[in-house]
Amino acid sequence: MKSIEKKQAPMWFTILGIIALAWNFLGVGAYLIHVYMTDEMISELPQAQIDIIYNTPVWVNGAFALAVWCGLLGSICMLFKKKISVYLFQISFAGIFIQNIHSFFMIDAVGVFGLVQGLIMPSIVMFFGVVLILINSTAKSLIGLDNPLLTTINYSYTSSEISNTFTGPYLETMGVISEALPMNTICKFFFGK
Repeated sequence: MKSIEKKQAPMWFTILGIIALAWNFLGVGAYLIHVYMTDEMISELPQAQIDIIYNTPVWVNGAFALAVWCGLLGSICMLFKKKISVYLFQISFAGIFIQNIHSFFMIDAVGVFGLVQGLIMPSIVMFFGVVLILINSTAKSLIGLDNPLLTTINYSYTSSEISNTFTGPYLETMGVISEALPMNTICKFFFGK
């Protein structure tokens, strides 16, 4: 017999998911602007910023891409209440951290970009990355993060229920399948319960 027990996600979780999505869209926008800057756009910048743009290692740009795209995917998964959002936000934070190692220790970001763009904004980005990881890690246990409907499905069929539903060769096939793949194993795989 199949029984469904519904749990509602708190409204704050959905609101934070929408805020996270908007925040990460801003990050994707900043990344796309950075990547697709034309030579004319670059030539309008101060010489110190031009030097940094042309001398930025590939791994820094890769970390930037990883941070924003995993952050965006993590936000989408957060809205659908998928626990993979935790791992995506962790990867995103790793990208943020690697990028900031370059900004804080390998170049003079504060001297070139100023206090706000060189120190305060990267710190806010790191803080927001940590908050998203903590919220989604906590949500895994509090609200059953992973199922878009936040439902717990209990599949427990008695043999009489199965035999009343299926007859003949189909029942024999179902018996073989259920011995090889018990329903609780399948449910754990798909629903994480």
